[in-house]
Order: sequence, then C-alpha cells, then structure tokens
Amino acid sequence: MHQVMTNLLSNAVKFSPPGGKVSVRIRRTPNGFLRVSVRDRGPGIPEEFRSRVFGRFEQADGSDTRAQDGTGLGLNITKAIVERFDGRISFDSEPGIGTVFHVDLPEVAAPRDIGLVPQTGGTSAHRPCGERVLVVEDDEDAANILCNLLGEEGIDCDIALDMASAKALLARNRYMAITLDIRLGADSGLWLLQDLRSSDRQRPPVIVISGYVNETRLTLNGSAVGIVDWLDKPVDVVRLRSAVEKVRSLRHTEMPSILHIEDDEDVLQVMAIALGSEVEVAFARTFSEAREQLFDRTFDVVILDLDLPDGWGADLLAFIPSTTAVIVFSASEIEGVLAEKVEAALTKTRMSEIAIADIVRNITAGRNLPAVEERETETGEVQ
Repeated sequence: MHQVMTNLLSNAVKFSPPGGKVSVRIRRTPNGFLRVSVRDRGPGIPEEFRSRVFGRFEQADGSDTRAQDGTGLGLNITKAIVERFDGRISFDSEPGIGTVFHVDLPEVAAPRDIGLVPQTGGTSAHRPCGERVLVVEDDEDAANILCNLLGEEGIDCDIALDMASAKALLARNRYMAITLDIRLGADSGLWLLQDLRSSDRQRPPVIVISGYVNETRLTLNGSAVGIVDWLDKPVDVVRLRSAVEKVRSLRHTEMPSILHIEDDEDVLQVMAIALGSEVEVAFARTFSEAREQLFDRTFDVVILDLDLPDGWGADLLAFIPSTTAVIVFSASEIEGVLAEKVEAALTKTRMSEIAIADIVRNITAGRNLPAVEERETETGEVQ
C-alpha cells in the first residue's frame, strides 16, 4: 500500500505545474469498497493514450523531448499491487483540468457481535496465567493497536466494540482489567462503569483510554468506580505500562494491604493495633499524601476520614479502583449518595476502631461484607 501511494503521488506531482495542488481523498463507495483518490491539476491524459495508461513502459509523451522523466512502470506496478488486494484502479481525466486516479479496495470489517476477535499477545511461556484484558472500544483500528501494545506486555485481549458485547464477555470470561473508551457510538462507557459498580459480577480494575479524559473526570465527580488510570488518546506507551503494573500489583499482593487516611494520630494508633500484624497498614494524614499513595500503588481496603486538613476525603474516591473496598470512618455525618458509593459508611461516635477492624478482616479474608447496622441499646452501648 505504501508503494501504491508513493507511485500515485509521485505521478501526480510529476505532471502538476509549478505551484499546483495535489489532493488525496478517501471515502466509502455504495458497493462496499473504500476508495482512495489522488487528484492532480495537470494537463490531463490524451484521449489516444488512455487505453495504454497501465501498460508496461508506457508514457503519454513518448518523444525524446518530453518534460518528465520516468520508466513508465509506476502505474503498471500500482495496478498489479491493487489487484493482489482484490481491488481495482481507474481514472478520470479532462484535458487542461487534471487527472484523478481511484484505487478501490474491499473493506474488511469484523462483525459487531459478542466474542469478537480474541487478540493474543506474547507467548504463554512468558505470560503469567490468566492475564487477559477486555478492550472496550468502538474504533476497531484503535482497539487493535491497543491490543498490540498490551501484547508486548504479555497480555491477551478480547475486543468489545459496543456495550452489549462488553457485558456479554464480562458475563462469560474473567479479566484482570478493562480498558474503556468513554464514548461508544450511541452508548456511554459511564453506563458500563455504573453497571460494574452495582452488580454482583466481577469488577475488574478499569483503565480509561479516551479523547475526553478531563471531561469524564469532571462528570464522575469522585465516584468510586475503580479506575486505575486515565490515559489520553493517542496512548502514551509508558503510561500504559505503568497502568498494567498497577493492575499486576493488585493481583499479586501477598499480604492484605490497608490504607488508613486519617489526621488524628490517636485514631491511627488504635486502628493499627486493632488491625494487628497480619495485614500491611499504610497511613496518610492529608489529602495530598493520600492521593500520592493511591497513585503509587493499589490497596485491598481504604479506611477513609472525610475531614482532612487540606481537602474533602470523598474526593479521593476518584483515585480508588473498584476492587478496593472503601470504608468511610468519619466524625461527619455520611450522606445517602456517598454511602451508596462505598462498602460501609460509619461515624466515629457510633462505631469503634475494633469494630472497623473486624469488618476489614472479613473483607480481606474474601468473605462478603456483613450488613452493618448502627443501633444503641437501652444502656447506650453501640452494637
């Protein structure tokens, strides 16, 4: 294809006057072909030569005084290549107006249904077991490019071109992560994020890859939707590798990891003692410190205070993946909308650090989170 375009463009430039213009256009034809057209504003092809345009060693001006050099093989070679692709080449020409060559090639489109094009990356000898990513992207070319990049990291891919395919594949297969374009034709990728958050199915971490990253982050407004990273298009390969490593660290943590975000030293100390030595506990005393830690690694559980000295704790939910359980433990009253976004929302005046530690142990042990109800007995004791 490079050779085809080189031949057509060089031919158009050759026969264009000084200061002339050569244009290229691509469009779909009604009969299912993609047409690439290269137009010049040259003298046009003489009527008597048109039947021999694609012949070997043919030139419109065969005299020794012709203005343009050449072998007369360019268009013949172009025709042979195009026909090997099951295509065809033609032209329109007007004397004194110019010539346009058309290359028609059959368009190959994958069917837009579930189970679409599993893409294999890397060799099984070098790939950890079960490393497969679901690429949700309505641009098939972009999806294939992304699969090739992931393949270089030893990861297999399935492609879903629309929302229905994505949901069907998620119901059928298990994935280490999802890459998600926010705009999927008539659908919105946000719908898939909401579905993942509210369902009992697997909730893999999500890498958003979109041309509308900033707009989407504002739209989500801090929802705990499990996003590992936000990547602009075209994809930065270094950022993609970093996101993959974040996902892998999530899968291979040996000891359950807890991030406790709290500015009260006494609460931090009591919670650490209550959690014990069987978990790894990291601390963040400010909003900015918590955000840095969430960027650097993925935790199994985050215990979150809302009242931080440099920010509102709920805004950190945008940086926490869906596979991380979030427990809000704060002196502030928790609103209903916020409570729906987290595993548990509890107030310090009604629950103890020891009770929170028990909830954390249930989560890290892989059991379902028990229903938590705050109620007081007649003696005032919280149960």
